[in-house]
Amino acid sequence: MSRSIVVTGPQKVFCQSLLTQTVPQAARSAGICDRTAQRWLHRPAVRAYLRDLEAQAIEQAGRIGAQFLASTMAVVLKLLQDPLVYPAVRVSAARTVLDGTLRIREVLVGEERLCEIEKKLEELAWMAVGGKDEANKVGED
Repeated sequence: MSRSIVVTGPQKVFCQSLLTQTVPQAARSAGICDRTAQRWLHRPAVRAYLRDLEAQAIEQAGRIGAQFLASTMAVVLKLLQDPLVYPAVRVSAARTVLDGTLRIREVLVGEERLCEIEKKLEELAWMAVGGKDEANKVGED
């Protein structure tokens, strides 16, 4: 049960800019006024597109972190095995890496679960407003 999400070119520029800028800065990047930016932020299609961009950014950060995980773990293993390194330093290094790894995993799993819940809520909302037939209509924003 998917609906097509129609987001215009300027809205895409605005959303992409929001990943690294404030709302007023992103509005200027998209060539729109602050009031239009605020109005766009209330549109379901724009919010969904922005959520997708944010999810992609989080996934990319997780992949980058995963690339460095092996080398980081090698350093930690050296610290853990080096008798000249203070035990507190060894424990701290291990905790830092493990905590970071677990946080990345929690974010990714949480994002997946949240997306599933949001999709279900959207389907239920469409069904409540217009019935089952309305929930299957495509592209009405």
